[in-house]
Amino acid sequence: MSPNHDVRAPVYGRTPSGWHDDASDRDAGHDQMQLQMLRYWRSDKLEPIEREIFSKKYTFVRQIVWAEFPFTSHASRGRIMGFADIAVRYRAADDSLYWLQFYELKPRIGSVGSLIRQCEAVANLAELAGFKHFEVLPAVYSDDPKAIIFEEMHGRLVFLPRPGAEGEP
Repeated sequence: MSPNHDVRAPVYGRTPSGWHDDASDRDAGHDQMQLQMLRYWRSDKLEPIEREIFSKKYTFVRQIVWAEFPFTSHASRGRIMGFADIAVRYRAADDSLYWLQFYELKPRIGSVGSLIRQCEAVANLAELAGFKHFEVLPAVYSDDPKAIIFEEMHGRLVFLPRPGAEGEP
């Protein structure tokens, strides 16, 4: 039995090779999209964002960006429960709190429902890991034919131009 199918995995966590095996069927398109997002989020092109928390508006500035952000918690005994493709942490201008954006990258939407479930699972992991102020955003290429269906069924999407296209972030 592979570590990915070990029923004890929720208790003991996957091995490093188990996490590798789980991601091994991703194609290079996902890697390329992840690199494109990292380059954008690490650039100096970003403006502060505003979010309202408990009826108070905050201005947040980007602090750090991760690829393959691991979710852990005390309940999981520090074991990795899952990953976000990209995580961006913003710090409030007055240093009072922070805001996280977790991105789920899809070079091509295969199933709208599965992408919705994946986003909800990432949100659940973030809550289990103790994060309070965050959002989960799927990122897809702007020419994906199912993007409009996703927007209607679930909401906000982040659109990226295909690599080499004009206006690439």
